[in-house]
Amino acid sequence: MPLNVAAVSSLWIPSQRPWRPCYHLDVKVAGDLNETYDKQAVQTLLKASDLRDAASGSDTPTYPADNPQHRIDYLLYSSCFSAANVTVLDSLASDHRPLIAEFDVRK
Repeated sequence: MPLNVAAVSSLWIPSQRPWRPCYHLDVKVAGDLNETYDKQAVQTLLKASDLRDAASGSDTPTYPADNPQHRIDYLLYSSCFSAANVTVLDSLASDHRPLIAEFDVRK
């Protein structure tokens, strides 16, 4: 059964040391990173943690909600999951548009 995730939150990224998850745990990180995919903070997080971007390859903007110009919201996940049906919803419930996806546990 897929797990549906929708979240907007904050994530602090340490600038001096890479974040490393415990590889024996299933990891999902959802939030507003305040950076576009090509920026150093996002690239450092992805490389240091080995997390995957559910919306990789998509330039669908999420911010600001009333006239989206940038994708700065992310659904990141570890390799024990697969992501599908990634969508940005047209909503003004926040200043960001929600990013949702279905996650399945890989066997």
